[in-house]
Amino acid sequence: MASNIQPITMAYRIGGWGDQGTQWFPEGGSQSYPIGAPLKFSSGTVVVISSVTAPVIAGIALVKATGTTGSYSNLNAPVILPLDDVIFNVSVDTTTTSGTAALGTGSPSNFNIGGTYQLLLDSTSGNYYMGTGASNAVFTLIGYDPLNYSVINGRVWVRILKSQTAWT
Repeated sequence: MASNIQPITMAYRIGGWGDQGTQWFPEGGSQSYPIGAPLKFSSGTVVVISSVTAPVIAGIALVKATGTTGSYSNLNAPVILPLDDVIFNVSVDTTTTSGTAALGTGSPSNFNIGGTYQLLLDSTSGNYYMGTGASNAVFTLIGYDPLNYSVINGRVWVRILKSQTAWT
């Protein structure tokens, strides 16, 4: 079965402060990340994370990479900061090796609310998702729409663990 992994997006902010967690940074050179990619800081710019194993996430990309190196006079990379009050929507699947095709077999029913889970990259879509594995956990599952309980690659509401952000 093919997977249907969607980009990571902001679901809502606790307290309703809207887009206050959006920040603009200069994009690093030669970037080609999609919307929803986790980004990190590198030499004063943001670039896509290089490893899903214990990443230090500065934010989630709100637009795809421009491919143009930004500067402090050209802040071309908007991101949503993974602050404690920001809840994200993320697709789920059963765990496979990051950087390979997602299996298209996992649904929210494979996860426990309150559990911590890993970040993986789907090579088919280029999008990141939450896998059932608990090693190198990045996400805490907050909840999901009950109508999505058995939907393959359904989306859930998560927090990015504070230990995985640049904002600790």
